[in-house]
Amino acid sequence: SGISENNMQTKIVRLGTKIATRVISYTPVQSSLLDERPQAYQGPNRNYQKFVVLTHARSGSSMLVATLGQHPEIIRFQEIFTSGSIGFNTQGFDNNSKKMIRLRNSYPIYFLQRQIFSSYTSNIKAVGFKLFPEQIDNKHFSSVWDWIVANKSIRIILLTRDNLLEAYVSKLIALKTNGFRCMYESDRTNITVNVNYEECLSEFQERYVYHQKALEQ
Repeated sequence: SGISENNMQTKIVRLGTKIATRVISYTPVQSSLLDERPQAYQGPNRNYQKFVVLTHARSGSSMLVATLGQHPEIIRFQEIFTSGSIGFNTQGFDNNSKKMIRLRNSYPIYFLQRQIFSSYTSNIKAVGFKLFPEQIDNKHFSSVWDWIVANKSIRIILLTRDNLLEAYVSKLIALKTNGFRCMYESDRTNITVNVNYEECLSEFQERYVYHQKALEQ
């Protein structure tokens, strides 16, 4: 036939790759779930910068993401992989949409492709969200990090707080007062917490490991 064995193997591999890609991309969801975003955001524009703010609690991420959201050409979501709801926290998006929660939990990659990194209006220059590592450390979202890393078009903003003890104490105070949205030290005067050495050390080690893994990607 004039086709060498190596060429035939190469063609078979390419064909297999195409088939696998199509199978992975296909998700059997209802057409009514294809685009639940507000009409005002929908458009043909896919030429924008995708980003993920990878961080831990009490590292200043809420302030950073809120600041990004003030820019008219940036769409930023908060914690979209929180359990029980979706932390869009963006005007027009329903954090408690049962359809969106079901779609995210069952098909997290498809959710990212169609509801987060979808097409937008022409004025949008960047779209992203905030991610805590522990939010995807479960069976439902185990594929999310690999998908993010594999997509080189997505910029990862690794946000850290140099003083780990301050971050940990801030977390304890927030847990004690239910004040996770408190941003200023003056709001936490006269509040005392007990720091357990073993728990504190475990927290430091966990953050270090996550940060190192992120830098290696």
